[in-house]
Amino acid sequence: MDGDATLALVGSGRTSILAHPAPKGGGCPSHLSESGLDVAALASRCISVSQLVIDPFAGSGNTLYWLLRTLPDARTVAFENDPLVYELSSRNLALLDLPLRLECTDFSAGLEHVRAAPDELVLAFVAPPWGHALDSRVGLDLARTEPPIVDIVESFVSDFEGNQMLFAIQVHERMEPKSLAGLVSRFDAYELMVYGLHHAGQNDGILMGSLGWTPRARRTPASRLSHLMCARLAWKTGSPLGP
Repeated sequence: MDGDATLALVGSGRTSILAHPAPKGGGCPSHLSESGLDVAALASRCISVSQLVIDPFAGSGNTLYWLLRTLPDARTVAFENDPLVYELSSRNLALLDLPLRLECTDFSAGLEHVRAAPDELVLAFVAPPWGHALDSRVGLDLARTEPPIVDIVESFVSDFEGNQMLFAIQVHERMEPKSLAGLVSRFDAYELMVYGLHHAGQNDGILMGSLGWTPRARRTPASRLSHLMCARLAWKTGSPLGP
């Protein structure tokens, strides 16, 4: 599909299930297109020749839609354990003819049947339900999502030991410091992007962490700087890299 016929899943959150014509020019009403560009750009700096994209909490498939627009050759598997959300998302995603397999199962059970080739970069988009993890005073506690994000990371590490990995984690502009420090200490390198598309305190972002490889620093195109509240790439030791 192209032009006005293109369908995009819209809304914020994992349970958005409606589809409507995408804005002309491929625009996106949220941060999803921006994060898709950033994740694809970081993945392109890995020496692995192909990508295996896994979304353990697919929901509506919003993020997969925008991510696969920037990684059209990636092999993709997604899991959704809510039967109703799975049924509705399957119908919508079928209209888009995306190269992905969506399964109605819990991600931990689904991962047991997924195998990565030795030369594949395993790219995991991690956006579990926040539940009560978002607090107006301290921000998002990454240790209180359902399940905790660090537990999800460890599941992937156990199942894909030996593969280079890139985690793209949906976050909030404010995060509980201890939970953030504990998570990024697990990565060889990480990059945090927060998209200033809304009022202060209402913005989402993406935390990208690599395992088994360390990307080199990059420059952010000037045309995109107005949408970014912050962008940093740091080693595990916390030493910042140049722009």
